[in-house]
Amino acid sequence: MKIVIVGSSHAGICAGLRALEEYPEAEITLYDKRNQVSFVSQGIISYLAGQKFVLNQSSYSSVEELKAAGLNMQMETVVEEIDTKNKRLFYRRVNSKKTKLALYDKLIFATGSYPAMTSVPFDKKSKLYFLKSMDDAIKTDEFLKTAKNIAVIGGGMTGVEVARIAQERGIQTTLIHRNKNLLNDYLDEPASHLLESWINAEGTRLLLNTEVTEIGFDEENTIIQTANGQKIPVDGVIFTIGFRPNSYLLNQQVELGDSGAVIVDEYMQTSCPDVFAVGDVSTTYVNLLEKSYYLPHASDAVRDGEIAAINLLAPRQKINSSQGTYHVPMNNLVMAMTGITIR
Repeated sequence: MKIVIVGSSHAGICAGLRALEEYPEAEITLYDKRNQVSFVSQGIISYLAGQKFVLNQSSYSSVEELKAAGLNMQMETVVEEIDTKNKRLFYRRVNSKKTKLALYDKLIFATGSYPAMTSVPFDKKSKLYFLKSMDDAIKTDEFLKTAKNIAVIGGGMTGVEVARIAQERGIQTTLIHRNKNLLNDYLDEPASHLLESWINAEGTRLLLNTEVTEIGFDEENTIIQTANGQKIPVDGVIFTIGFRPNSYLLNQQVELGDSGAVIVDEYMQTSCPDVFAVGDVSTTYVNLLEKSYYLPHASDAVRDGEIAAINLLAPRQKINSSQGTYHVPMNNLVMAMTGITIR
C-alpha cells in the first residue's frame, strides 16, 4: 500500500508515525515545500517576549529523525496538483521546473493554514508583518527592536498576546479590532470587559468596533485609515486576523465547508473515500454546536493525524469532538475558557 501525506507539520507527522505502526509493510511518503518540520508557531509569542532560546527549541522532531523512523521524506518539494479521481499527485523540486508523477492508494492531506491577508488595499511600501513561521518571528522581532509606535490588527488570542508584549517592551501599541469586544469568539462580554480594562491599564490603546479601510505610507510612517475617518500613523503593523486553510489543491474535488476548510467525518475521511484531511486544513466538529467549524489548533492537529492513520483501510476509531477548551498563559495574566459563548 502506498500512503502519501502532503504536509509535514504536526498533523502530517503524527499521521505518518501512526501509519508506520498500523501498516508496517506500507510505503509512506511525506511531501513538503519547506526544508524543516514540526515548527510550533506558538513559540513565536515566547520569542517576541524575550525568550530567544525558545525559537530553536520550537521543533520537536527533524527530517533525519523521521527518515530514521522509516518515513520517506520528500522535502523542498512542491505539490502542484492532486488528481483524486485517478489517485495521482504531480510534484517538483523547489529549484526545478520538471514535474514528476506519484501514485497513491491512500492520501492524507495535511497542508495546514496560512495567515489571513488583509482584504483592505495597502501601499506596498508600508511595513506589514504576519506571524506563522520562524522567519516571520525573526523579522517581527527585528522590527520591534527599533519601533516606537505600532498597531496590532486583530483582537483574538494572538493579537492580545502580541499587543501586551509590544507594550511591555516600551512600544506604544494600538490594538485594533473590528468587533466591539476582544476575544469575542471565546469570551462573553463581562469577561471581555475585564480583559479590556486590564489591557487599558497597561497602556495599550484599544480601538474596538473599528474597521480598517486602507493602509498607506507617507515616506516616514505607515498610515492606517479607518471607516470612521481616523488616520493613525505608526512605524508598522502586525496582523493577527487569523488563519485560512490551505485547501486549494483539493478545491472542487472534495466538499469544503467553513472558511474553505475540508469537511471531514468522525474518521477524518473527506467526501472522497481514499482521501483524509487533518489539522489546520480540515474542519472540527464542536459538540455544543452540533456542527463542524474551522478551528485551527495544534492539539486538534495531533489527534486528527493519528485518527486518520488508524482509519485508512476501514472506519475503526472515531475522533473525540472538540469541547473548545483553551488555556493561554500570558506572563502575569492567564486566560482559560471552555465551551461556547452565550451568543
